[in-house]
Amino acid sequence: MPSIPRRVVTGHDERGVSVFAADGPVPVVRTAPDGAFTADLMQTLGTGVLGGLLHDPIRAPEA
Repeated sequence: MPSIPRRVVTGHDERGVSVFAADGPVPVVRTAPDGAFTADLMQTLGTGVLGGLLHDPIRAPEA
């Protein structure tokens, strides 16, 4: 199986200081029966800047 990609998500806090919001393996990975896999790296909720959005819009499915 291929290695799972690492994802680093950055943003800015309320003071405008750069912050790491997440750093780790991609939360959603799907494997097809033939062994191919896809990983959701990012998701946008529309166009433009996601001002102040520090929660992860991509969530792993509930177990």
